[in-house]
Amino acid sequence: MWFGVPAILKGWFDRVFVYGGFYTSQNRYERGPMAGHRALLSVTVGDSEQAYCHDGLGGDLAALLWPTHYMLRFIGFSVVQPIVTFGVHGGLNAGNADEAAVEDRVRHSEETLARRLPGVMEEPELPFNVWADFSESGRLRPDAPVYSPFIRKRLEFEAAPDWPGPFMPNVQSVAQSN
Repeated sequence: MWFGVPAILKGWFDRVFVYGGFYTSQNRYERGPMAGHRALLSVTVGDSEQAYCHDGLGGDLAALLWPTHYMLRFIGFSVVQPIVTFGVHGGLNAGNADEAAVEDRVRHSEETLARRLPGVMEEPELPFNVWADFSESGRLRPDAPVYSPFIRKRLEFEAAPDWPGPFMPNVQSVAQSN
C-alpha cells in the first residue's frame, strides 16, 4: 500500500478523472458520474492488523485509506469496506515470512473477494458527508456529522502533549492574506 495508491493507479486517476471531461464542480460527490456504482478496494499490507489500528506503528488503516476512498466518492462511487490482507511481507518470498501462512492469507482474501462481489450492491456504504452538510462557503455545518479524519469541526486534534503545534496550520489563501 505504501501509504497511498500505486503509481500506475495514481496515473490512471490523473488521466481518467479529468475536470470537464469526467466531472464538473457541480457534478461530483453524490451527484458524480459514478453515482449508483460501488467501489471496493482490495489492499495488502506488510504488517499485522494490530499495527494498523488507531495507535499502531503503521497508522490507522481507515485514515490511510480515506484519501483513496474519498477520491472514489468524489466522482460519485458508493464505497464499501475494503478487503485488507495483512502480513504480506515483501510478497510471497520474503526471507522471514512464513510462505505458507502468507499464501493462506492471500487465498482467504481471494475467496472473500469472490464471495463479496456478487452482493456488493447490497453492502453498506462507508459514510461520507453530503453536499447538504456544508455551507455555501464549503465549511462543515456545526450540526453535520463528522466522517473524516481530514474534515473535522475544530482545527486541533488530540495529540501528545509535546506535539509541536496544530495538525494543520490555519492556512489562508493568498487573496485573504493580501
